[in-house]
Amino acid sequence: MKILENKRGAKLNLLSSLILFCIGGVLYYYYDYRASAIFTMVVSAICAVFCLKKIFQESFILIENDGFVIKKAGRQAKFYFADIKGVYTKIVEKKSGVEILVVSFGRAKFDLELIRGLMYHAGESDASLPNIYEKSIYEIRSIIKEKLENFNSKQA
Repeated sequence: MKILENKRGAKLNLLSSLILFCIGGVLYYYYDYRASAIFTMVVSAICAVFCLKKIFQESFILIENDGFVIKKAGRQAKFYFADIKGVYTKIVEKKSGVEILVVSFGRAKFDLELIRGLMYHAGESDASLPNIYEKSIYEIRSIIKEKLENFNSKQA
């Protein structure tokens, strides 16, 4: 199962940048705000370029029967279920109820260099998935947990 990165924020920011660029053009030609209008147009154009880069960048999580693949921009890594002890959610801030999805690796199988840029280091042998995908962390957790249990039952 392939779960794509949520690009909604980048698309809305691109729209905002284009609107800001148009407003800068109107300020330059009709209201004589020369320097500030040019600054507005340059900043919005730079923002639009980064939004387009984000929109066309290929980022996803691919959950397979023997593990899952995370691809983000130019980096890609596969994490095998044989190396994973468990998957769970963890509350990081109790007031607002912010939760993260944590993947717990075996101590010997945890490679900090492999997760760099793809996941966040969350403990001795834990890493958390960023909440940037089209599905919620609860859906992703249940899918990974189900595949992990199926993998472990086949191994036993």
